Amino acid sequence: MKRVVKIADVLLDNPLFIEDEFAIKNTQAVTFKTLGGGTVVYESIKRNNANYITLTSDDNGWQRYETINNILLLLDDLGFTFPILLEDGATVKCRLAIEHEKAIQATKLYEGSKWYKVKIFLARVE
Repeated sequence: MKRVVKIADVLLDNPLFIEDEFAIKNTQAVTFKTLGGGTVVYESIKRNNANYITLTSDDNGWQRYETINNILLLLDDLGFTFPILLEDGATVKCRLAIEHEKAIQATKLYEGSKWYKVKIFLARVE
């Protein structure tokens, strides 16, 4: 499973997993019911920059408050694109998927903990 070690210039405390690594990336479909009860499926090509990348802590990719705050400060500007660095050295150019209601979610592991489980919603820009 691919893991991300750096977002823009922010080195992560622990690598984050790409949750949707095996999701279908190039096609999309919409279905409708007909009057006779059948199903009509419209398929189309999906633009490459509409491909989402969801980063998640899973069970051990926890981040500190300072790291999450540094990511938030970087991503505060509209239209900001940045590279994410994978463990194998590959980079992917992304943007924050602000179309999600809460593009960055952070939950404390337990009361008094300095570690947070995070979920970050990105969109590929290429």
